[in-house]
Amino acid sequence: MKITGLDKLQRTLSDASKVLGSMDGTIAQLRFNPNDPASVEEAVREMERAIDAKTAGYSSNPLIRNVAAQMKVTYAAAIRAKADQSRDAGAANLADEPKPAAPAFPVNVPGRGARREGDWRHR
Repeated sequence: MKITGLDKLQRTLSDASKVLGSMDGTIAQLRFNPNDPASVEEAVREMERAIDAKTAGYSSNPLIRNVAAQMKVTYAAAIRAKADQSRDAGAANLADEPKPAAPAFPVNVPGRGARREGDWRHR
């Protein structure tokens, strides 16, 4: 009995391990104004570019492509939710007088291994 494809599987898993290991820690630090939809969407695009940079060179690896796509969806939703949460908190505190636009809102997008309070977790 001959088993074929084992070398390709080992390479796929080895590459995936290397790339996923490089995503431990912070992937990107994002700053955006939660009251400006264009600023929020630019933060999403910046996060996607950071993930693309970490996975560059491995586009033929289906495992890495799948994980990268899942991370982009997860982090984009988290960025938008953070902006919504900030806007909701701001709306609850509005006085009768208009206030200036909120300053840029800093956000860390930690990698898979980050487990600090307030960090987004990729599962």
